[in-house]
Amino acid sequence: MPQFITTGSALTVLSAILGICLTSWSIMVAAALICSRRAETASDRILTRPWLSFFLGLLVAAILTALGTALTGSPNPVAKLLGVLVYAALFAMVATGAGGLALLVGQRVRQAAGDLSDYGALSRGATLIVLACLAPIVGWFVVTPAVLLISAGSGYQAMGIFRRRTPAASPVTHANSGAA
Repeated sequence: MPQFITTGSALTVLSAILGICLTSWSIMVAAALICSRRAETASDRILTRPWLSFFLGLLVAAILTALGTALTGSPNPVAKLLGVLVYAALFAMVATGAGGLALLVGQRVRQAAGDLSDYGALSRGATLIVLACLAPIVGWFVVTPAVLLISAGSGYQAMGIFRRRTPAASPVTHANSGAA
């Protein structure tokens, strides 16, 4: 028996797509505004080493997705909670990296358009990313995974997880050490 698409079904799908797009746009803008230093770091990482961001994002996303799936599939409630926290960490990395990508695209838009405020450029950058992901076939299967993986990799780098920290310079000067 053939199933027909009703108006209600079509509107449900359309509403879901619009909701996902609006949510994606707002997460990119919010991450860039709230975590501005980390988003700028992510933007620099995307600009200077995009392939490293892509492959690092692929590695991080694969590991954290496998770990999160294994933990949430466990019958132990503590393990389930840890699995959700792993997914939340991955989401935070992707959001931070996507904010950096929106900053980068917004800077390019500002260079082309000229007279734009910081927020206007950021907003247009996030809008262009979302619209590129909506393009049939190429947007769905090439652009969207690339955006997610580059965002995960640059967000991972921007968060500085497992990065060597350089010791801070000592505030003590040797000018008054008594040596003549």
